[in-house]
Amino acid sequence: MKLPDEIKNLNNLAYITRRKLENENGEQMGAVVMWRTKGEEEFNYTLKCPHCGEEQESRILFKKRPY
Repeated sequence: MKLPDEIKNLNNLAYITRRKLENENGEQMGAVVMWRTKGEEEFNYTLKCPHCGEEQESRILFKKRPY
């Protein structure tokens, strides 16, 4: 999974996490990376599906903190 350039400068991040995702057989085939830059409310994420291997990127606004 290719990570965006904005993650490389950790001083600009308010939050970052990376989690491995398992498919139906229990194999770790996917991953999700979620981050929020300082001063922003929306979280960015990059997801690799553990079932089909498709990658997607998007943004999400949480009503409650996920941490």
